[in-house]
Amino acid sequence: MVSDGSPWRPLVHILDICEAIHCALRAPADAVSGKVFNVGHDSENYRVREIADIVAAVATQHDVTIEVSGGFGRPPKPLTPEAEALFNLVKQAGTDLGQTIAWQATGGVCDGNNIAACGVPVVDTMGVRGGKIHSMEEFLIVDSLPERAALSALTILRLATGAA
Repeated sequence: MVSDGSPWRPLVHILDICEAIHCALRAPADAVSGKVFNVGHDSENYRVREIADIVAAVATQHDVTIEVSGGFGRPPKPLTPEAEALFNLVKQAGTDLGQTIAWQATGGVCDGNNIAACGVPVVDTMGVRGGKIHSMEEFLIVDSLPERAALSALTILRLATGAA
């Protein structure tokens, strides 16, 4: 296991996901438009550590050997001078809009790791404000939707016009 095992991962059968999508497509638009639906049940959410323990117990009970091969699926994403400059641009745009933007190392991985590996500077998570990411209590602050849209628009404008 690469992390401390605390992130939550839902175990949902693909047929349940398909049924949820099918139901949403058949539902009246006003019943589903602009809404978020969770598929599955709380009893089927596990921390990564729990999943690892379950796999280890089954492997032991059935005399199964688990061999790990390969490696990390995502390259590292170092804070290069170019990425730092982009972050500073975003931070300044936030300041100009009255938003506090702060750097927070998470140790996680995302598509940004692949982009950074191509030499393109990346700033992750310019999305909405919220909390408890990847947990059953994850939430977003609705009022942050227009804030972050303005932040993205101003950042893109400054990049496009060379006002960076």
